Amino acid sequence: MIDAYKKYWKQYSDFSGRSTRSDFWWAFLCNALISLPFVLIFYVTFILTLFRIFGEMAYYGNDYEPTADHIVSLFAPGLTVMGFVYLFLIIFSLATLVPNLAIAIRRLRDAGFHWGFIFLNLVPFGAIALLVMYCLPTKLPDYYYQPNASFTNQNPYNQDQPAGTGFNQSNPYQNPNQTNPQSTGFAEGQDQTNQPPQN
Repeated sequence: MIDAYKKYWKQYSDFSGRSTRSDFWWAFLCNALISLPFVLIFYVTFILTLFRIFGEMAYYGNDYEPTADHIVSLFAPGLTVMGFVYLFLIIFSLATLVPNLAIAIRRLRDAGFHWGFIFLNLVPFGAIALLVMYCLPTKLPDYYYQPNASFTNQNPYNQDQPAGTGFNQSNPYQNPNQTNPQSTGFAEGQDQTNQPPQN
């Protein structure tokens, strides 16, 4: 979980590549665990403030006419706590906005969908469809299912691995067992042209 969350922040602005289901959901769980205590503090403080007001009204009965200072004393503690908690949640939401968008796009690509499906959030019930997509397993490209072992040795999640590693880098779709004419025939032609004519 910790490794997945570290990767979440290291790739905070990486909209290319892929993210597995475990990487996506571990990052989601970590963000939820960080936000949950503050959300609970916010709502518990709000409920306690209401109970305090209703308790004052029940104590004084119909003759209860609170002064301005009394109202401030009732609301001030709760509003102060709620204000700090709400400010933290706003800052945390802004800080995780780009990483959440980046990992969502990488998860869609890993599941075999176009990144444009992220806009389903703007459609009614689109979030439910996105939730299903996020839960789908990894869908590898077609060449990973070919019997050629040089293709299956690639790792799509290794961002440091250059494209074409594991097979011919000059032409990633060329059979590695096929002779490269640029390194044989063309070179031999150059050798033949440079040789002196035979009598």
